[in-house]
Amino acid sequence: MIINKPNNFLEIISSGSLKLFLRLVFKKFMGPPHSINTQRLVLKFISPSLTGLSGIRKEILLIDGMDIAVYHPPGVSNGKVILYIHGGAFCLGNADTHRSITTRLAKQTNSSVWVPNYRLAPEFPYPAALEDILSCYKRLLAIGYSSENIIVGGDSAGGSLALALALNLRSLNMRLPGKIFLLSPLTDMGGTGESFEKLRHIDPMLSIEWLEQAKNWYQYPEDNFFHDPLKQDLRGFPPLLIQVGAEEILLSDSIRLAEIAKECNVDVTLQVYEGRWHVFQLQATYLQSARSAIEDIAQFCME
Repeated sequence: MIINKPNNFLEIISSGSLKLFLRLVFKKFMGPPHSINTQRLVLKFISPSLTGLSGIRKEILLIDGMDIAVYHPPGVSNGKVILYIHGGAFCLGNADTHRSITTRLAKQTNSSVWVPNYRLAPEFPYPAALEDILSCYKRLLAIGYSSENIIVGGDSAGGSLALALALNLRSLNMRLPGKIFLLSPLTDMGGTGESFEKLRHIDPMLSIEWLEQAKNWYQYPEDNFFHDPLKQDLRGFPPLLIQVGAEEILLSDSIRLAEIAKECNVDVTLQVYEGRWHVFQLQATYLQSARSAIEDIAQFCME
């Protein structure tokens, strides 16, 4: 499904300015030769502009030595919970960098949103992040949430971890979450998708070199299948919602995942946003298209 970009004046100006900023600042400093400390400093500089909604209560939990930010909606929760796994190439980011998405989801779904600050590479390579995500999922079960009332979502590398969690749960004979939503997920660690080369000069945010650097820092073993969903039998997976920008190098990752899910009789919806980039939903403060995309996620969660 192609989602057309809004053509109002404010959206055109905002999207053009954001693309230019991402190309001149984010894409320039994310990837070699820059160190992980430089990249984290750049993200720290950008993060305050990705504002969340007011009126959402934030609670910090400590589980197995890991901080988890829990965003509570105003009023009484509806009994469902969202486990949101932030992106950042397995090396960057935290709950605060993604509050523009998570606070809106909390309000629009009337659900608590759990965002684990999982361990990051290169200090903590694979499987540290996946272990932390699994620990958080188990805690949700332990405090009384049924698996069908747990909705798992993630963006970019967080989307990869969301899929890895589902595959890991299946290998452990544990029940999968009720639904999964993915924003520009990384599904092909080998970078073999057609869009990698076709869109590498169009993408205002991601570079192939950065993804390769992040993969090397993450140290994912090629003989393990948790981060290799395109080669797995996905039958039995819960309903999937996939959102991706039409101008990002990970476009093929989403398209191929949707095709495989459909072949496996998974209820899957793919939304390709015209003129948009990697995890553009983070710019919900400035873009009508980003707010509309989050509204679609909220509707998917509540159906």
